[in-house]
Amino acid sequence: MSFSSQGEATQTQTRTARTRSEDKTPLQANSESASLYPPFCTKIGDYVREGDIEYPFEDPYSGGDENKIRGNWSSRADYILSVVGFTFGLGNLWRFPYYLSQDGGLAFMIPYCVMLLLAALPTLLMELSLGQFISLGAMSIWKVVPLFKGIGIAMIMILCSIAVMYNIVSAWSIFYLVNSLKLALPWATCGNDWNSLNCSVWNRDIIESCQMQNGTVLLNGTCVPLISLELDNATTPTPMISAFRVGNYVMPSLEYFHREVLMLSPTFDTIGQINLQLVICLFVSWVAVFLCLFKGIKSGGKVVYITAIVPYIILVVLIARFLTLPGSLDGLYYFYTPKWEVLYDLRIWGSAAVQVFYSLSTCSGGLITLSSYNRFHNNVFKDVWIISIVDVVTSLFCSTLVFSAIGFMCYEMDMSMSQFEFQEGAELIFVVFSEAVGKLPVAPLYAVLFFTMLLLIILSSELFIVETVVSSICDEFPERLRRNHRHVLTCVIVAFMFLGVPLCTSKLI
Repeated sequence: MSFSSQGEATQTQTRTARTRSEDKTPLQANSESASLYPPFCTKIGDYVREGDIEYPFEDPYSGGDENKIRGNWSSRADYILSVVGFTFGLGNLWRFPYYLSQDGGLAFMIPYCVMLLLAALPTLLMELSLGQFISLGAMSIWKVVPLFKGIGIAMIMILCSIAVMYNIVSAWSIFYLVNSLKLALPWATCGNDWNSLNCSVWNRDIIESCQMQNGTVLLNGTCVPLISLELDNATTPTPMISAFRVGNYVMPSLEYFHREVLMLSPTFDTIGQINLQLVICLFVSWVAVFLCLFKGIKSGGKVVYITAIVPYIILVVLIARFLTLPGSLDGLYYFYTPKWEVLYDLRIWGSAAVQVFYSLSTCSGGLITLSSYNRFHNNVFKDVWIISIVDVVTSLFCSTLVFSAIGFMCYEMDMSMSQFEFQEGAELIFVVFSEAVGKLPVAPLYAVLFFTMLLLIILSSELFIVETVVSSICDEFPERLRRNHRHVLTCVIVAFMFLGVPLCTSKLI
């Protein structure tokens, strides 16, 4: 080979190297130690595509998403509000007040906060970190430890059952919300087809007004003059002379919930006709979920500005209203009074540990999915503290609302607080709180506010429960399903809808 040909070859190699260096982006031009790849990846080498999968950490300084395949949150505020909406669920509203009242009042907050710091916060940090680092759903994330793949499958199965249950409660809320638009709340009176002879309306103001007119109040809440009152129990209800007796009479809100809304059958294995009203409410609820998740987290992240913020506004309004009513402060004092002896009971510590995990919605897969749409360098540690503090404050606010409502209701019924039997679950919301709202002045207005708040609380949790299921399925089969997110969402919602219809059956006629 001549010297001229060697020189030409050298110049050609120089031009090729210069062209390659010019084609590099500013980020690739940096040293390998300053790479944005994870610390253990000092050199990626030649990357080979595997079907639909690409390396997620691409082009972080562009105006679009960092993760080109799965996408990212539009902003950090979308993510924080989504997590807050996901954790603010029914557990804060009907479960935490029960534990606080039954397990020592404010003394319960000591084991609760200890378990929050020792158990729940590390778990929350681990879930958010795993999801953000790996950018996969609750099932596919366990590729890091394939032995634990069953944990991811169990998370999704549990979320499926919760999704069906949550939207059934959402259907009840829609049913109550529609009936709250009437001039008189149907669960506040006893003169309806679904009421029994034991139904009793007791309102202190009505009693005092009737006695001033030299009359007496019947079980159904009507005031009858003593002169025209016939004492024939066969044709006239028994007069209400004394206070509301819990063992003898039934609140109208209880009969409305059991007989009109649920239409409970006498036994568990007795299945009657479909309650079409509840089925329509259930359908509306699932349509709302579909519309909110139509574009995945992009649309869901915008909806939370309503579903996560408006409930707090309504919550503050209702608390301010109930605190101005007689008996509300007595309810707060009775239920918040600390009983320090419970700190020696290990059962209380166990209840606190269960509730703190339930309240933060950890170990369900939802937090993993929500954090998987974060950018790679998001500050997870800061998010953990924000989410935890907001959750504790929310639980205390919900407890204040429930306790003040119970105190007002007991005052109106002329009952002592010790006679009230505190129950958790749906009856606390749809029976006890509904009864208290029914005794308020301008009751339909506050009923609309309360059930709107309840509907938004359920919707904000339901959105990301369903999104967790859908994202997990798409991440498990990325080449076929990841680009068909909307079709998977439709199939999942239709399946959940049909699973919920049997829960809308009524009693035999």
